[in-house]
Amino acid sequence: MLEAARFPVVDTCVIADEQPLIEDALRRLATQSRLVVTTGGTGLSVRDVTPEATRAVCGRLLDGLAEQMRAEGLKETPFAVLSRGVCGLLGATLVINLPGSPQGAVCSLRAVLPVLPHALRLVVDANTPHPVPHPASHPAPRPVDPTGHPGVPVSAPVDDEGIRPSGPDTVAEPLSDPESAV
Repeated sequence: MLEAARFPVVDTCVIADEQPLIEDALRRLATQSRLVVTTGGTGLSVRDVTPEATRAVCGRLLDGLAEQMRAEGLKETPFAVLSRGVCGLLGATLVINLPGSPQGAVCSLRAVLPVLPHALRLVVDANTPHPVPHPASHPAPRPVDPTGHPGVPVSAPVDDEGIRPSGPDTVAEPLSDPESAV
């Protein structure tokens, strides 16, 4: 799914459900990529510690991404509210926790995939223009950008200098020059 959205997989790994091991893996993967996607370990079992590991290594949480994943999941199952997955920033790397069920992982990733390119650009360039939602997919009035930037559609594909995203337990390809993010 990430590969179809132009995020190539550069590494995959399976980690035991132990918080220190997950934290170490997240730190290592963040040195290789600007996007780390985890699957599993977000439930209520005592061994489900992926959110705790993610919180421990991330300097800032992105609550809106996790909220969006759960909101979309609720359209498919009432059990989506039981997911404790979080999203956050580990330096300039975005970490996303997806549920362990394949259906939950796909639904959650689909819910946030359109905003990932813009989020990744914002991490490295605070002057990135904010996208203007496409009127056909967002019937609300178009916001006016006070900076005068025309904006880009949220679903705009990433250009050749940007992040190119792929599936569960996935890490996206790093930028060759993080300062040149689109």
